[in-house]
Amino acid sequence: MAFTDEVVDVTPFTDRYTALRDVPIATGATHIQLHDGSEYVLVVNQGLWFGEELEVSLLNPYQLRASGVHVWDNPCDSKHPLSIYDPQLSLRIPMEMVGTFCSFATR
Repeated sequence: MAFTDEVVDVTPFTDRYTALRDVPIATGATHIQLHDGSEYVLVVNQGLWFGEELEVSLLNPYQLRASGVHVWDNPCDSKHPLSIYDPQLSLRIPMEMVGTFCSFATR
């Protein structure tokens, strides 16, 4: 949707990989369709733009939580469904486990 004038170096958690240099910071959007057929466009502010380098979009749960969005990403939590919940919109996005990652489909 829009790029800022800022870029960052993205450093991996291990020295076996090299850092990605000059990754743009952008406002981006992705589309989701819930099981009931309702559709939403999720807008992500100050996200890292990888373009075609990644097959999936990655959302930072800490960034979501800092924005007031509830992220329940613990599959062992019996009190909350595996989901992302926006209290301002009363919107719950169900997630599922894909290997060790929480996931939901976007396009």
